[in-house]
Amino acid sequence: MPQGMPPLPSVLTQSSDSAFGASSIRGGERQHASFLRRDAAVLKKVTVGLTQLYGTCNPSFSYEPSRKPKRVLTKPSTPAENGGLDNSKGDLIIHVGDDIGGRYTVIDMLGSGTFGQVVKALDNLTKMHVAIKLVKNKRAYTMQAASEIIILTFVRER
Repeated sequence: MPQGMPPLPSVLTQSSDSAFGASSIRGGERQHASFLRRDAAVLKKVTVGLTQLYGTCNPSFSYEPSRKPKRVLTKPSTPAENGGLDNSKGDLIIHVGDDIGGRYTVIDMLGSGTFGQVVKALDNLTKMHVAIKLVKNKRAYTMQAASEIIILTFVRER
C-alpha cells in the first residue's frame, strides 16, 4: 500500500471464491476462471459497500437517502403549468417514488399518449402492483376520463 493512502475498507479486502464455480474448468481455463471470480467478487464488494468506500476515501462524505435524486418519468419534465406540477402538454410531472393519493408509490412509466400517462405503482395497502392512468390536466381529457369511469364502473358491476 502506498504511503499516505488510507487502508482499503474491509468490504474490499474480504475474499470470496463463490462468485463463479470453477469445478468444471480444466487446464489454462482454470487460471482465467480464478481471475473472473476475483474480479466479480471485487466488483460486488465495491458495489455493495460503495458508501463505505466513499467514506474511507473522503471522511466528510455522508449518505442521506432522503437527498437521493428521483428519476423523472415525464417527458418533457420542465414545469410550465398548474403551479409547476404539470409540463407544457398538461401532463403531471412524475418521479420514481412519488406518492399518489397517500396510497400508491410510483415505480415506473408504462406509457404515455394523447390522453395522459400510465404508471406502474405499488398499492401500499394491498402490496400489489397496479397500473394508474393519469389524465392530462385539460378540460376535454377530464370529461373523457369521467365518461371512461362511468363505463368501467358499469362493466365492473355486471
